[in-house]
Amino acid sequence: MKEPAVTSLSVLPYLIHLRPRSWPTVGGHVLAGVLMAKGLAVFSDLGLLGKALLGCALWTVCLNGGTLAFNSAMDRDEGDIGFLNNPPPVPPRLGLFGFGVMLAGGLGSLALGFPYLSIYLFSVFMSWLYSAPPARLKARGGWDVAINMVGYGALTALAGWLAVADPPRGADWMIFAGFAFLFAAVYPMTQFYQKQEDLRKAARTLVLVLGDTRSMLFIHLSLACATASWLIAALGRQIALVNPLSPLGWSCLAFQAVLWFLFAAHWWITFPRYPHQKGLYRAMALWAVSNIALVISFSG
Repeated sequence: MKEPAVTSLSVLPYLIHLRPRSWPTVGGHVLAGVLMAKGLAVFSDLGLLGKALLGCALWTVCLNGGTLAFNSAMDRDEGDIGFLNNPPPVPPRLGLFGFGVMLAGGLGSLALGFPYLSIYLFSVFMSWLYSAPPARLKARGGWDVAINMVGYGALTALAGWLAVADPPRGADWMIFAGFAFLFAAVYPMTQFYQKQEDLRKAARTLVLVLGDTRSMLFIHLSLACATASWLIAALGRQIALVNPLSPLGWSCLAFQAVLWFLFAAHWWITFPRYPHQKGLYRAMALWAVSNIALVISFSG
Protein backbone atom coordinates (compact mmCIF):
# COMPACT_ATOMS: atom_id res chain seq x y z
CA MET A 1 0.00 0.00 0.00
CA LYS A 2 1.28 3.43 -0.89
CA GLU A 3 2.29 5.55 2.11
CA PRO A 4 0.21 8.74 2.53
CA ALA A 5 2.02 11.91 1.55
CA VAL A 6 3.33 14.10 4.33
CA THR A 7 1.62 17.49 4.20
CA SER A 8 1.80 20.65 6.25
CA LEU A 9 -1.57 19.74 7.76
CA SER A 10 -0.30 16.33 8.88
CA VAL A 11 2.81 17.88 10.47
CA LEU A 12 0.95 20.72 12.19
CA PRO A 13 -0.42 18.68 15.17
CA TYR A 14 3.12 17.60 16.05
CA LEU A 15 4.28 21.21 16.09
CA ILE A 16 1.25 22.36 18.07
CA HIS A 17 1.99 19.75 20.75
CA LEU A 18 5.43 21.33 21.21
CA ARG A 19 3.31 24.13 22.75
CA PRO A 20 5.05 27.20 21.30
CA ARG A 21 3.09 29.45 23.67
CA SER A 22 5.34 28.16 26.46
CA TRP A 23 8.54 29.14 24.68
CA PRO A 24 8.69 32.83 25.72
CA THR A 25 8.27 31.85 29.39
CA VAL A 26 10.90 29.11 29.32
CA GLY A 27 13.25 31.02 27.04
CA GLY A 28 13.03 34.06 29.27
CA HIS A 29 13.99 31.92 32.27
CA VAL A 30 17.03 30.54 30.42
CA LEU A 31 17.98 34.07 29.36
CA ALA A 32 17.77 35.19 33.00
CA GLY A 33 20.50 32.64 33.81
CA VAL A 34 22.63 33.99 30.95
CA LEU A 35 22.30 37.57 32.18
CA MET A 36 22.98 36.69 35.81
CA ALA A 37 26.22 35.01 34.70
CA LYS A 38 27.51 37.63 32.26
CA GLY A 39 25.26 40.68 32.41
CA LEU A 40 24.72 42.86 29.36
CA ALA A 41 28.27 42.07 28.21
CA VAL A 42 26.82 39.01 26.50
CA PHE A 43 25.35 41.27 23.79
CA SER A 44 28.72 42.80 22.90
CA ASP A 45 30.59 39.50 22.49
CA LEU A 46 29.50 37.52 19.42
CA GLY A 47 30.94 34.28 20.79
CA LEU A 48 29.02 34.58 24.06
CA LEU A 49 25.89 35.71 22.26
CA GLY A 50 26.01 32.67 19.97
CA LYS A 51 26.34 30.33 22.95
CA ALA A 52 23.51 32.11 24.75
CA LEU A 53 21.16 31.85 21.77
CA LEU A 54 22.03 28.19 21.20
CA GLY A 55 21.56 27.37 24.88
CA CYS A 56 18.18 29.12 24.94
CA ALA A 57 16.97 27.44 21.74
CA LEU A 58 18.03 23.93 22.74
CA TRP A 59 16.48 24.16 26.19
CA THR A 60 13.30 25.95 25.11
CA VAL A 61 12.38 24.25 21.84
CA CYS A 62 14.06 20.85 22.03
CA LEU A 63 13.98 19.99 25.74
CA ASN A 64 10.87 21.88 26.84
CA GLY A 65 8.94 21.43 23.59
CA GLY A 66 9.92 17.79 23.27
CA THR A 67 9.01 17.13 26.90
CA LEU A 68 5.55 18.66 26.47
CA ALA A 69 4.89 16.69 23.28
CA PHE A 70 6.06 13.48 24.96
CA ASN A 71 3.84 14.24 27.94
CA SER A 72 0.84 14.87 25.67
CA ALA A 73 1.40 11.48 24.05
CA MET A 74 1.38 9.78 27.45
CA ASP A 75 -1.61 11.73 28.84
CA ARG A 76 -3.87 11.90 25.75
CA ASP A 77 -5.64 14.91 27.25
CA GLU A 78 -8.88 15.99 25.64
CA GLY A 79 -9.45 19.24 27.54
CA ASP A 80 -7.36 22.39 27.96
CA ILE A 81 -3.80 21.86 29.15
CA GLY A 82 -1.03 24.28 30.04
CA PHE A 83 -0.25 26.66 27.16
CA LEU A 84 -2.61 24.78 24.84
CA ASN A 85 -6.38 25.21 24.72
CA ASN A 86 -8.46 22.72 22.75
CA PRO A 87 -5.48 20.52 21.84
CA PRO A 88 -5.72 18.63 18.56
CA PRO A 89 -6.08 14.83 18.81
CA VAL A 90 -2.79 13.17 19.64
CA PRO A 91 -1.22 12.19 16.29
CA PRO A 92 0.44 8.80 15.74
CA ARG A 93 3.92 8.36 17.25
CA LEU A 94 3.81 11.74 19.02
CA GLY A 95 5.73 10.21 21.93
CA LEU A 96 8.53 9.08 19.62
CA PHE A 97 8.55 12.50 17.98
CA GLY A 98 8.78 14.33 21.31
CA PHE A 99 11.55 12.11 22.62
CA GLY A 100 13.41 12.46 19.32
CA VAL A 101 13.25 16.25 19.60
CA MET A 102 14.72 16.01 23.11
CA LEU A 103 17.56 13.79 21.91
CA ALA A 104 18.28 16.09 18.96
CA GLY A 105 18.76 18.88 21.48
CA GLY A 106 21.19 16.65 23.36
CA LEU A 107 23.35 16.39 20.26
CA GLY A 108 23.32 20.16 19.90
CA SER A 109 24.31 20.48 23.56
CA LEU A 110 27.70 18.95 22.77
CA ALA A 111 28.69 22.40 21.47
CA LEU A 112 28.14 24.00 24.89
CA GLY A 113 30.41 21.89 27.07
CA PHE A 114 30.02 19.13 29.62
CA PRO A 115 28.22 21.08 32.43
CA TYR A 116 25.40 22.17 30.09
CA LEU A 117 25.24 18.76 28.40
CA SER A 118 25.08 16.93 31.73
CA ILE A 119 22.08 18.87 33.07
CA TYR A 120 20.37 18.63 29.67
CA LEU A 121 20.64 14.83 29.59
CA PHE A 122 19.63 14.59 33.24
CA SER A 123 16.52 16.61 32.41
CA VAL A 124 15.69 14.25 29.51
CA PHE A 125 15.87 11.37 31.99
CA MET A 126 13.59 13.24 34.39
CA SER A 127 11.13 13.90 31.56
CA TRP A 128 10.89 10.17 30.93
CA LEU A 129 10.36 9.41 34.62
CA TYR A 130 7.77 12.17 34.88
CA SER A 131 5.52 11.13 32.01
CA ALA A 132 6.07 7.50 31.07
CA PRO A 133 4.99 4.33 32.87
CA PRO A 134 5.87 2.52 35.00
CA ALA A 135 7.34 5.43 37.01
CA ARG A 136 4.96 8.16 35.75
CA LEU A 137 5.94 10.47 38.58
CA LYS A 138 3.49 13.17 37.46
CA ALA A 139 0.69 11.02 38.86
CA ARG A 140 2.40 10.64 42.25
CA GLY A 141 1.74 13.57 44.55
CA GLY A 142 5.03 14.99 45.83
CA TRP A 143 7.19 13.45 43.14
CA ASP A 144 5.42 15.56 40.52
CA VAL A 145 6.39 18.82 42.17
CA ALA A 146 9.94 17.61 42.98
CA ILE A 147 10.66 16.88 39.31
CA ASN A 148 9.40 20.31 38.27
CA MET A 149 11.25 22.12 41.04
CA VAL A 150 14.51 20.67 39.76
CA GLY A 151 13.81 20.81 36.03
CA TYR A 152 11.76 23.91 35.32
CA GLY A 153 12.72 25.80 38.46
CA ALA A 154 16.44 25.34 39.07
CA LEU A 155 18.00 23.75 35.99
CA THR A 156 16.34 25.97 33.38
CA ALA A 157 17.99 29.12 34.76
CA LEU A 158 21.18 27.18 35.50
CA ALA A 159 21.28 26.09 31.84
CA GLY A 160 21.49 29.72 30.77
CA TRP A 161 24.33 30.33 33.21
CA LEU A 162 26.26 27.21 32.10
CA ALA A 163 25.81 28.04 28.41
CA VAL A 164 28.09 31.09 28.83
CA ALA A 165 30.05 30.65 32.08
CA ASP A 166 31.65 28.25 34.54
CA PRO A 167 29.41 26.72 37.23
CA PRO A 168 28.32 29.07 40.04
CA ARG A 169 30.38 29.30 43.21
CA GLY A 170 29.49 29.43 46.88
CA ALA A 171 26.23 31.09 47.83
CA ASP A 172 25.31 31.72 44.19
CA TRP A 173 23.93 28.17 44.10
CA MET A 174 21.15 29.45 46.36
CA ILE A 175 19.88 31.60 43.48
CA PHE A 176 18.83 28.41 41.72
CA ALA A 177 17.49 26.86 44.91
CA GLY A 178 15.25 29.93 45.11
CA PHE A 179 13.97 29.30 41.59
CA ALA A 180 13.25 25.68 42.55
CA PHE A 181 11.10 26.82 45.48
CA LEU A 182 9.41 29.43 43.28
CA PHE A 183 8.32 26.71 40.89
CA ALA A 184 7.12 24.67 43.85
CA ALA A 185 4.78 27.58 44.54
CA VAL A 186 3.64 27.79 40.92
CA TYR A 187 3.15 24.06 40.35
CA PRO A 188 -0.12 23.68 42.29
CA MET A 189 -1.41 26.64 40.31
CA THR A 190 -1.04 24.49 37.18
CA GLN A 191 -3.25 21.80 38.71
CA PHE A 192 -6.23 23.60 40.27
CA TYR A 193 -8.14 23.97 37.01
CA GLN A 194 -7.33 20.40 35.91
CA LYS A 195 -8.65 18.64 39.02
CA GLN A 196 -11.65 17.08 37.30
CA GLU A 197 -9.51 15.78 34.44
CA ASP A 198 -6.99 14.34 36.89
CA LEU A 199 -9.76 12.75 38.99
CA ARG A 200 -11.14 11.13 35.86
CA LYS A 201 -7.74 9.56 35.24
CA ALA A 202 -7.30 8.54 38.89
CA ALA A 203 -4.09 10.57 39.06
CA ARG A 204 -2.79 11.50 42.50
CA THR A 205 -1.41 14.96 41.83
CA LEU A 206 -0.14 17.22 44.58
CA VAL A 207 -3.34 19.29 44.67
CA LEU A 208 -5.53 16.19 44.89
CA VAL A 209 -3.38 14.74 47.68
CA LEU A 210 -3.22 17.94 49.73
CA GLY A 211 -6.62 19.47 49.00
CA ASP A 212 -7.24 23.14 48.27
CA THR A 213 -6.44 24.66 51.67
CA ARG A 214 -3.22 22.75 52.28
CA SER A 215 -2.19 23.41 48.67
CA MET A 216 -2.46 27.14 49.31
CA LEU A 217 -0.44 26.74 52.50
CA PHE A 218 2.15 24.85 50.48
CA ILE A 219 2.28 27.72 47.97
CA HIS A 220 2.93 30.30 50.67
CA LEU A 221 5.55 28.15 52.41
CA SER A 222 7.33 27.63 49.07
CA LEU A 223 7.35 31.38 48.44
CA ALA A 224 8.89 31.91 51.87
CA CYS A 225 11.61 29.33 51.08
CA ALA A 226 12.31 30.99 47.71
CA THR A 227 12.68 34.38 49.37
CA ALA A 228 14.95 32.93 52.08
CA SER A 229 17.14 31.26 49.44
CA TRP A 230 17.66 34.51 47.55
CA LEU A 231 18.41 36.37 50.78
CA ILE A 232 21.09 33.79 51.59
CA ALA A 233 22.59 34.25 48.10
CA ALA A 234 22.55 38.04 48.52
CA LEU A 235 24.09 37.91 51.99
CA GLY A 236 26.71 35.45 50.74
CA ARG A 237 27.81 37.96 48.12
CA GLN A 238 27.78 40.75 50.69
CA ILE A 239 29.99 38.80 53.08
CA ALA A 240 32.38 37.63 50.35
CA LEU A 241 32.47 41.12 48.79
CA VAL A 242 32.01 39.50 45.35
CA ASN A 243 29.39 41.28 43.22
CA PRO A 244 27.43 42.52 46.27
CA LEU A 245 23.92 43.73 45.60
CA SER A 246 23.35 47.42 45.01
CA PRO A 247 20.51 49.28 46.77
CA LEU A 248 18.52 48.84 43.54
CA GLY A 249 19.26 45.11 43.63
CA TRP A 250 17.97 44.77 47.19
CA SER A 251 14.87 46.78 46.27
CA CYS A 252 14.11 44.55 43.27
CA LEU A 253 14.55 41.44 45.41
CA ALA A 254 12.04 42.74 47.95
CA PHE A 255 9.63 44.08 45.32
CA GLN A 256 9.15 40.79 43.49
CA ALA A 257 8.76 38.89 46.79
CA VAL A 258 5.98 41.23 47.94
CA LEU A 259 4.21 40.88 44.58
CA TRP A 260 4.21 37.09 44.85
CA PHE A 261 2.80 37.06 48.38
CA LEU A 262 0.06 39.54 47.46
CA PHE A 263 -0.82 37.51 44.36
CA ALA A 264 -0.98 34.21 46.26
CA ALA A 265 -2.95 35.75 49.14
CA HIS A 266 -5.54 37.19 46.74
CA TRP A 267 -5.90 33.79 45.06
CA TRP A 268 -6.49 32.12 48.44
CA ILE A 269 -8.96 34.71 49.72
CA THR A 270 -11.06 34.53 46.53
CA PHE A 271 -10.43 30.81 45.88
CA PRO A 272 -14.04 29.63 45.27
CA ARG A 273 -14.61 32.20 42.51
CA TYR A 274 -11.02 32.66 41.33
CA PRO A 275 -10.40 31.97 37.58
CA HIS A 276 -7.79 29.27 38.15
CA GLN A 277 -6.72 28.81 34.53
CA LYS A 278 -6.23 32.55 34.09
CA GLY A 279 -4.37 32.51 37.40
CA LEU A 280 -1.78 30.18 35.91
CA TYR A 281 -1.02 32.63 33.10
CA ARG A 282 -0.91 35.51 35.57
CA ALA A 283 1.64 33.51 37.54
CA MET A 284 3.73 33.08 34.37
CA ALA A 285 3.66 36.84 33.83
CA LEU A 286 4.72 37.39 37.43
CA TRP A 287 7.50 34.84 36.93
CA ALA A 288 8.82 37.07 34.13
CA VAL A 289 8.79 40.02 36.56
CA SER A 290 10.82 37.94 39.02
CA ASN A 291 13.32 37.05 36.31
CA ILE A 292 13.85 40.72 35.50
CA ALA A 293 14.12 41.67 39.17
CA LEU A 294 16.61 38.89 39.94
CA VAL A 295 18.72 39.71 36.90
CA ILE A 296 18.98 43.29 38.18
CA SER A 297 19.81 41.96 41.65
CA PHE A 298 22.33 39.24 40.77
CA SER A 299 23.69 40.15 37.34
CA GLY A 300 27.41 39.52 37.07
